[in-house]
Amino acid sequence: MKSLTKAQENLLRTLGFPVAFENLDDAELMRIEDALSNEIQTHSINEASSGLDDYGELYRSCIIALPD
Repeated sequence: MKSLTKAQENLLRTLGFPVAFENLDDAELMRIEDALSNEIQTHSINEASSGLDDYGELYRSCIIALPD
């Protein structure tokens, strides 16, 4: 598993999610991924609508850090 950065840990904690994933089942991991994806889609598109803003990139990095 990839190590989380402090920014990723802070974001996950702010959202009420754990920062250690090894004991989570698939349903819980999917719930976290769905919540992060939803946040990206609703609040993290850049001004030009051509990609993610910095906040969106942080969310995306958290999704990538989730175990497969």
